[in-house]
Amino acid sequence: MTDWFAPIPWSLNRASSGQRYLLASLTVLLIGGPLYVAGNLVSDDNEMLLYLGSGIVGALYFGRGPARLASLLCLFVLHAAHIHPGFRVVTQGFQYFISFAFFLLATDQIARFADQARREAWQARRRERAEEILRHFAEQCTAQETPELLHQLLERSAHPYRQPDALAQQVVRTMEEQCALALERLQHRERLRQDELLRATQKLQSTLINSISHDLQTPLSTISGTVDTLRLSVDKLSGEDRQELLQLASEQIIRLEKLVKNILNLSKMEAGGLRLNHGWVNFAELLSVVKGRFPKDAAERIQLQLPEDFPEVKGDFTLLSQVFANLIDNALKFSQGPIRIDGALQQEMARVTVLDGGVGVQPQEAELIFEKFYRGTTPMAVPGSGLGLNICRGVIELHHGQLGYEPAPGGGSRFSVALPLEAVLV
Repeated sequence: MTDWFAPIPWSLNRASSGQRYLLASLTVLLIGGPLYVAGNLVSDDNEMLLYLGSGIVGALYFGRGPARLASLLCLFVLHAAHIHPGFRVVTQGFQYFISFAFFLLATDQIARFADQARREAWQARRRERAEEILRHFAEQCTAQETPELLHQLLERSAHPYRQPDALAQQVVRTMEEQCALALERLQHRERLRQDELLRATQKLQSTLINSISHDLQTPLSTISGTVDTLRLSVDKLSGEDRQELLQLASEQIIRLEKLVKNILNLSKMEAGGLRLNHGWVNFAELLSVVKGRFPKDAAERIQLQLPEDFPEVKGDFTLLSQVFANLIDNALKFSQGPIRIDGALQQEMARVTVLDGGVGVQPQEAELIFEKFYRGTTPMAVPGSGLGLNICRGVIELHHGQLGYEPAPGGGSRFSVALPLEAVLV
């Protein structure tokens, strides 16, 4: 069975027992062969020491069983081949029994201590490897973002260690405990996220109500005042005055209509219910329609400078009209000069730019202006809900396009709408 923590020492591995017994026997033969040939040159005491050395070698490197075999072979060869040539096994004195017993006991104890030291070192390596595995598993647990990923990680990591081994079983139990702790952290994080989302939703609802209330109050008050004036003073007003009041009421009604459309689009986008009615969109036609919705004095400031061969794109004509109406309306409100709209092709994208020479946007607000209800800090007191640019970006992203801001050369703002030339249907 594979040990997944540290390789089993060779002297403790049962698979190598045959090799170890063979090598222990060969060690004795390597000592005994030369001594048998030159036995007269070595005293009996030195012969016993040499054979004891071969037994110790077996005890240190080959394990306890092979060490015992080597000791018995040493004693047999020493007794039969040297002390009693001719391989005759006889007993010549009690001192040999003492020597042989010491020989066996010494090699056996050396082998036992050597095996114990190797086993303890091996177990220490296994524990160290297990701790390393658990540390790595804990780091991986921290990186998982969902309970499903945690479960998959546990199954994948614990599978090799599901075996009848005490350390492996302990590793699996620890992995399960670490996974449970990580799951608790995920659940706690999710609860915090839900609480934060709830607070943000409540804040958003409060902001929305306040913003809508404020934005509704001004046009409604204007319309109400205009109607009252017309009703109470209709006989006293000249035709020009009545026409001016009706124009004022009409502008406020358009403002209310725009606000209601923005709120409806925002609610659809957040609910994922805003769908595109795709068709081929001609920008020159679309921008002409948008320009025609503005009063005459405002429309005269809008300069359309699209190339004659500017390509069509696939998109929702109505929603794109609302996007450019919002961008142009902002440009008209925050500037006094002309509004230039031009187009260009850049990297397989049709890019339409709305440029004005107004107050511009602070650099730190370049991305904040696309957030819901965020209104930039300008010296001009311009009414608005802070929804327009957020909705514009959402609509353009539904078209797989991009809406961005950059300061215009010489001051002012430049908003660019980039839409892919290839149709990407949603």
